[in-house]
Amino acid sequence: AIVGNPTETELTYEDFKYLGEDLDTVIQLLKNAAADGERGVGILLDGPTGGGKTELAKVIIKEAGLHGYSIGESEELGSKPASVDIHKDEMLEETHTFMKNDTRDESTKRFAAMLKAQAILEDDKNSATIFDEIEDLLLKGTDSSKSADTGSKIAINTFMTQNKRPIIYCGNNPEKFDPSVRNRFLFSIFVDYPPIQVRQQIWKKQLKLQELEHSESDITTLARNYDASPRQITNAIKTSKIAKSGLRGIEKALEASARITTGSRSKIINEASPGELYAPALSNMTSKTGSTTDNLTEKAKRQIPFSLFVKGPYRSGLKSLTRYLSEAMVKNAMEESMIELSTPSQFASAEQKLTAAFTNAADLKRFLVIHDIEHLSPAPESEIAWKESELTPLFVKLARKHPLPFAVTSYIHANSAPFPNFLNNVFSDHIELRSLTAGQKDEAYKKFFDQSPPPEDLKHISGLVIGDFSAARQHIKRLDPAQIDDRFLLQQLEEQKRDREEMANSFRIGF
Repeated sequence: AIVGNPTETELTYEDFKYLGEDLDTVIQLLKNAAADGERGVGILLDGPTGGGKTELAKVIIKEAGLHGYSIGESEELGSKPASVDIHKDEMLEETHTFMKNDTRDESTKRFAAMLKAQAILEDDKNSATIFDEIEDLLLKGTDSSKSADTGSKIAINTFMTQNKRPIIYCGNNPEKFDPSVRNRFLFSIFVDYPPIQVRQQIWKKQLKLQELEHSESDITTLARNYDASPRQITNAIKTSKIAKSGLRGIEKALEASARITTGSRSKIINEASPGELYAPALSNMTSKTGSTTDNLTEKAKRQIPFSLFVKGPYRSGLKSLTRYLSEAMVKNAMEESMIELSTPSQFASAEQKLTAAFTNAADLKRFLVIHDIEHLSPAPESEIAWKESELTPLFVKLARKHPLPFAVTSYIHANSAPFPNFLNNVFSDHIELRSLTAGQKDEAYKKFFDQSPPPEDLKHISGLVIGDFSAARQHIKRLDPAQIDDRFLLQQLEEQKRDREEMANSFRIGF
């Protein structure tokens, strides 16, 4: 009754398997510490709000075969709180008594609750506790730059070395913790925003809990298009259910939530979604190394840190392909442009920016993708310039020691120059996207225009890529349907192809 019911979760180890060996380490650490009665065992799960830290803590405890008790449960995924219902009169009486007698601040009360829980569970070797929002103990007032006062620091530091049951702490920004506190965690895991496949499971669970049904394609679309936290997902589904507004209602609720929490409706939109430019049936993909998205995903599952070079015409879906790979590997992508990385700023040199890209991707366990790799050299058409560039040997060094999979992309156009062999040899895998085959053009016509193509005319337009169909459809959405026929659509495709090639050929080369 005092510590609450044991925590429950419908998520499993498989939902967080993307965290890698760190997850296995923490589970074993927690299991052994609980069984052996080790004192001072504290594990930190840190990362941005909405990453699912609380739910991960419950999964870790479940996988360790323990009962978890949450002190200050946030219930990110909307499960019912452990406390029982209180009669209205009792609630009023309790509230009055609390307001009259309890002068402690929230952090003091939560710390006292943890001490009480530890005392109650002292002899229960099958238990562990979760302390969510550890910042409540470590920060003072509303000033996030201040640490807790000296008295509370001493008490907290002593507790963190003497607690008798293992504790999983959840927090957003450990950089703001006092160093004495940071040094007392035995292990930590950075919990990023949920990758798309994890968000799909959260959507499914919440829809089930709130007794709403949506198709698999709807759930995939929501998971891909919105960087929504578990709490935002819960509230959006609830809003749609009450308003009886369906999928569109969920989307509107998510955007309204983003406006309130971030100040912009568009900030919740996932710009790194694979989008419609990745369609396996419409990808004319070739590879000298036999590389495919399937065998690259399999490499990642076996923890082989592949390096991928993807090239193809502008709008052929280079970015979409790498974003799909990120989704299939259950990783968040970190996209950078070599144009930006190779341009020094007043705060960092090009060398520092390039190094930081690889370092940050490794620290956050993200799939690094560097676009416009040809801008690594100030004059890509010159092999001498490649060798003389100070960034080239640095890139080769960073690429060869990077511990995770990563990819680079490069557009092929009239001004393209061949990459030097010593740079090509850095990459374990190569994929080239080419213009669509005759059969793929027919399928693209059906997909984007929702009708069969004219019998012969489409075959005469060579060099089309999937982006030409997408751009043509976006254009005709603004036109009167009465003026749109097959002849007009073919004309649009030719114009989009011509505009794309002119734009690609005008891209600047080098700095």
